[in-house]
Amino acid sequence: MSLLLLLLACRKTTKDTTIITTTQKMKGPITLYVQALHHTYPIAHIRVHYKLICNTYPGADTSLYDYHATADANGYVRFDSLLYGSGYLYAEGYDPIVQASVKGNCGVTFTTTNVSSDKQAEKTIYVSENASH
Repeated sequence: MSLLLLLLACRKTTKDTTIITTTQKMKGPITLYVQALHHTYPIAHIRVHYKLICNTYPGADTSLYDYHATADANGYVRFDSLLYGSGYLYAEGYDPIVQASVKGNCGVTFTTTNVSSDKQAEKTIYVSENASH
């Protein structure tokens, strides 16, 4: 028993600060305004998800995304504290006009040339009955 306690007491504990989890979101200076559209019409109350540091579509599992928001009546959501670089958006909801579930996804890249001086950016995500875009 003494030997076990000695081994556990001597165990080196490390914390790798380069690993980022969804509970430790990195904070950046950018505010992103996203509007969800279907056939040029805004989709009210659609859920929009944002994945940090991502170049390819992560899939429809919303637990993989870092930020989540529900659109207002005009299909807009706002994400704060985003970083420069690439991220990914995924939206899913219901279009009452066509009475169908809709979803869509698209990448976003923030650079100093496409983000305004007040650190704001805009993006439209197009959704459809099939998520082929």
